[in-house]
Amino acid sequence: MKIIPVIQLGVGNVGREVVRNVLEYKDREGNSLFRHTGIANSKSFLFQPEGIPDGVLEEIISSKGSDDVMSRYGPEKHSRDLSPLLQEIQRLDIRGLSIIDATDSSVTTPFLVECAEKGMALVLANKKPLVRKISIFEALKRAPLGFRATIGAGLPVIPAIGKLLSGGEKIHRLEGCMSGSLGHLCSSLEAGESFSVVVKELKNKGYTEPDPREDLSGRDMARKILILSRLSGYSLELDDIGIESLFPEKMASLSSDTFLSKIRMLDEEYRERFTQALQKNCTLRFVATLENGTCRVGLKEVPKTSLLGSLRGPEKIAVIHTESKKGNPLVIKGAGAGAKSAAKDVFDDLMELNRKPRN
Repeated sequence: MKIIPVIQLGVGNVGREVVRNVLEYKDREGNSLFRHTGIANSKSFLFQPEGIPDGVLEEIISSKGSDDVMSRYGPEKHSRDLSPLLQEIQRLDIRGLSIIDATDSSVTTPFLVECAEKGMALVLANKKPLVRKISIFEALKRAPLGFRATIGAGLPVIPAIGKLLSGGEKIHRLEGCMSGSLGHLCSSLEAGESFSVVVKELKNKGYTEPDPREDLSGRDMARKILILSRLSGYSLELDDIGIESLFPEKMASLSSDTFLSKIRMLDEEYRERFTQALQKNCTLRFVATLENGTCRVGLKEVPKTSLLGSLRGPEKIAVIHTESKKGNPLVIKGAGAGAKSAAKDVFDDLMELNRKPRN
C-alpha cells in the first residue's frame, strides 16, 4: 500500500487534533495511509523525509512546548520563511505530497501558492490565504484543494455548494449565521443578559479569540462569506464586503484589557436594540448575506419564528437559494464547532483529495 506523505503547518488546537486523526487512522489491515514528513509551528519546523516517528508526533502534540520537542529531533528553523522547506521538498522530489495548513496566519500564503503551482494537494483549515486577492484564490484553486473546515466546522456547507454548482445550479442568494460565538451572544442578549457579561464569559470559556474584538468586529464572518461568494463564482475582494462591527471604531485602538474594562458602556445600546426587536416579535442575529454578488455582515432583525430567529446558542445555519429552486432553499443547520469538528473536516478533505492517484 502506498503511504501518502503529509506536511502540516500549525500545531494549535486544530492542528493537534489533525495529527491525532492521522495517527489513529488505519485501513482494514491495520496499515497507516498517511505519514507526516514535516510539521511546523510559528517558530520552527521539523522535517524528516523518511517520516516522523509516531512517538515524536505524539510528544509534539502532548507537549505545551512543541518548539522544544522539534528542536530536539531536528534543526530548528524559523517557519515564517518556509522557502528552505520547499527547496528541500523539490531537491528530494517527494511525490504525492499533501500540505495541511492548520494555522491562523497569512504568512503561509506564498508557500501554499508555490506548492499549488507544483501540483501538491492543499488542505486548509486556515481562511486567511483564501481571502487574499482573488488572483491568489484562483492560484490555490488550480491545485487539488480542500477547505471545508474554513466554514461552519462540522457542517457540510462547502461540499453542498460544490455539489450544487457541479449540477449546473447558480447561487443567487446565501444567508447564514456561521459563528457559534456570535450566535451564543445574540441568544443571550435576547434572553436579557448584558452584552459585557456575555462577552467576558465567552472569552473566559475560550469561545472567542483571546481578543474578542476579532469575533465582535465581524471580520471573521466577512472572511467566511467572501470564501463562499468566491466559491459561488463571484470575484469579490474583502474590501467589497459591508461589515457592521459590534463595537465603535474608537474602541479598536484600545488594548484588549482596556477594551474589556470599558465594554459595559455598550450594555444599554444592545439592551435597547433587542428590546425594540422583541416588541415586534422579532430578534437580532449576526448574519452574513450574499445576494447577486453583494455581501454584507452585521446584525439583522428577523422574525423570532424564522429559520435564523429560532437559532439557539452556538447553532449555525446556511440558507442557500438557487435559480431553479426559488422559494425552496437548501438549509444546512447544526451545532458543529470546535477543534475536533474542524480537524475531522481536514481529515475528510485529505482522504477525498487522495482517492485519485496523483503524480
